[in-house]
Amino acid sequence: AKPTVAAPRGVRSALEGTVKAERERMQANGNIKRVTEPTDWVHPIAVIKKNDGNVRMCLDPGKFNAAVIRQHDYIPVLEELFARLSGSTVLSVLDAKSTFWQLALDKQRSFLCTFVTPWGRSRFLRVPFGLSTAPEQFQQAIAQSLR
Repeated sequence: AKPTVAAPRGVRSALEGTVKAERERMQANGNIKRVTEPTDWVHPIAVIKKNDGNVRMCLDPGKFNAAVIRQHDYIPVLEELFARLSGSTVLSVLDAKSTFWQLALDKQRSFLCTFVTPWGRSRFLRVPFGLSTAPEQFQQAIAQSLR
């Protein structure tokens, strides 16, 4: 697919401070990094307001997602997982908060995940919400860690 460069989407004035704060938090936590050099792909973001008043900034890579060759790994359904647990005497719990951000992107893939806001461009350093391959990547990482 031909790379696309999106214009930033507007942010409602009521959410502007919250979105700016989230962007700064994501940068401070090492999830994103400002971009000053040219990039082939620049995606808009979708801002999702969460129940607690905070926001989630999701990549909106429509044309990019359509061009990505998916791995199509198997993701088990809940019934299968429960059947595997039947008869178990020990159960472990994994904290899956911000699940996709547990997976780092290499530099090349990071630049493919460049996004734009009204305050400039940044790139994800970790797998962003909105990327079509994110669930498969996370499932692979979990399966590998449980082997």
